[in-house]
Amino acid sequence: MKTIGVLSALLAFIMVPTASKGQTIKANVGKKNIYLDSGKVQGGLSKPGGMDVYDIRFSKHGTFERLVFEIHERLSNKPYDTPCFYEVTYEQYPLRLVVDLDSTRSEFSADFPNFSNSDYISGVYRLLSYDWGNYNFALTLKKPIKYEVFELHNPGRIVIDLKGGDKSGKDYPPVYSLRSQSYYLSDIRDEEDKIRELAEKNVRIIKSQDKKFFMEEGYYKTEKEALERKKFFESNGIVLFIEPRKANEIPKGIHK
Repeated sequence: MKTIGVLSALLAFIMVPTASKGQTIKANVGKKNIYLDSGKVQGGLSKPGGMDVYDIRFSKHGTFERLVFEIHERLSNKPYDTPCFYEVTYEQYPLRLVVDLDSTRSEFSADFPNFSNSDYISGVYRLLSYDWGNYNFALTLKKPIKYEVFELHNPGRIVIDLKGGDKSGKDYPPVYSLRSQSYYLSDIRDEEDKIRELAEKNVRIIKSQDKKFFMEEGYYKTEKEALERKKFFESNGIVLFIEPRKANEIPKGIHK
């Protein structure tokens, strides 16, 4: 019996989900106190006809802060039993959480709360969606974090808990970002499509200090690597810029 107990404990330990850089895990139903310092979390279900983020609540709970997204059915405006499909990604250079909410028709009823008293969140801005009906946004962060994403049912809610990370911004080495000039968000789509056709990595849209936006093809450990990619894009008629950047540094605006 003791052997069975040891094996059960070992299996339970092995099955605890963790996320390495770039890994995607499935969100739990209910809080499990499993915090991640990298990667992506997915959960929820898409519903034909659309859903609505009816309310967004922010609160502080001692060692962590919490965001709750309450999901309603769009047509009936009643709480839905499960959340819409969602994806939450923790990114560095700059530090931010990128959230993608499916079947929300590119808008929702709720307003974002005030984050002025948050220890971790400095602001929020909308991003372009690659799929019709999705709503994408970024939560900008003041410092490295750990995060837990889980969902609640009946009614459907998405919960993001944040607490301080084990690292500081100084623990992340500077990188070399290969990026476009800055644009207004409404003017960025055509340039983004051109870069995506040639990019080998995930192209990101990031807000710069001048309140405009740019595309980042990727970031590299050395300037030499970034320069090689820059020459490749130039040979295809696309002008990009190399920008040294720290993990928590807000990128500058670049204009021709």
